[in-house]
Amino acid sequence: MSAVAPTVSEGERAYVQASVASQARTDGRTALERRPLELLQGPLASAQSSCAARRGNTHVLAVIKAALAQPTTSSPTLGLIDSAVEWPSVCHGNIDGRQFEDVAMALSAGLQDALNSSTALLKSLCLRAGEKCWKLNIDVTILHDDGCLFDTMMAAVHAALSSTALPVVDVVCNEGTEEMTVMLAGGDEETELDVNDTPLTATMFMFGDAFAFDCTSEETVCSDCHVSVSLQRSGNVCLVTKGGDAVLPGNAANVAQQECKAACQAIFQEFDAAIAESKRKGPQTLPSLFPSASSYSST
Repeated sequence: MSAVAPTVSEGERAYVQASVASQARTDGRTALERRPLELLQGPLASAQSSCAARRGNTHVLAVIKAALAQPTTSSPTLGLIDSAVEWPSVCHGNIDGRQFEDVAMALSAGLQDALNSSTALLKSLCLRAGEKCWKLNIDVTILHDDGCLFDTMMAAVHAALSSTALPVVDVVCNEGTEEMTVMLAGGDEETELDVNDTPLTATMFMFGDAFAFDCTSEETVCSDCHVSVSLQRSGNVCLVTKGGDAVLPGNAANVAQQECKAACQAIFQEFDAAIAESKRKGPQTLPSLFPSASSYSST
């Protein structure tokens, strides 16, 4: 799930790797320090819920729409989630967008796997076992990439899910038939989703024997490989994926899990603080979070 990053010289690569190893990255951060996370919940009134997320100059938008569906026979008590990630050519400015499409497909697969690990969320989507459930269609659009795409995307989706409210409905079996009728319960009652075990993700990038969190696009292309760890609020690891061409050195995967688990509480605290700040500011439009294209740093 590596982002499409600019090509750098061997001198630049060596400089970035040395800066990570010395705990003095090119933007002044330490190896474990993350850029601030900003969230904007509900910017699109036409969706069931939505959230824009920004970390540094990485900007993504998550949109959720719900529809009635039938559970699968293999998981009759679980609802359904269908996720997709799009990276429009207007947002990356590259005529040949095939490599960007490949990255979007890999991100889509990672997002789907992470959400499928959230059993409480899937159960909260079930209306009548084996008969009716909610299906969430989650679309993520990458607006600008400056590294750490997957982590930022997961924060946007988690925040959108936490603000999703579905109408309370009754599922009635039609007498004399096998058909089901779904009717709105009285009033304007709504029910929230159970996101208690919905994960966030921490990605650790390897630079030889050194490592760093929340790498920029420049740092990403200078890294050897990376490990993304999806963590639930309890600290439980539900998914580990590896990216990059290099072979993980020694017990790097175990080190990544342990470092990410150690950072779990801080990751969720930062997430909760970003949501609280979004609510404090109240309704906003996308330009309030995303600056104009001219203000992006060159990548």
